[in-house]
Amino acid sequence: MSLLSDIRFGAKMLTKRPGLSSIAVLALALGIGLTTTMFSIVYGAVLKGLPFENSEELVQVFRTRPSQGARFIGTTIHDFTDWRDQQTNFDDIAAFFA
Repeated sequence: MSLLSDIRFGAKMLTKRPGLSSIAVLALALGIGLTTTMFSIVYGAVLKGLPFENSEELVQVFRTRPSQGARFIGTTIHDFTDWRDQQTNFDDIAAFFA
């Protein structure tokens, strides 16, 4: 019986203060939206895996320059085409630009 009275009291307070009501609805909407987004990202990236056959065989090749403190440095298209044409260890090499 006290739950029903608590719900009535909460509804009465929300109708008395429409600003507070809109803030509460906005907070709930943001919370639900962010939770759904994070679940979708985690499910797609971690739980479901990559959308490739034999995705465990994918590797990333990159250049570094430890003497200058650079962990990942870009490469030119000419270097990439040389690597692709001269490599013998991989089935294929692809590049992307971010």
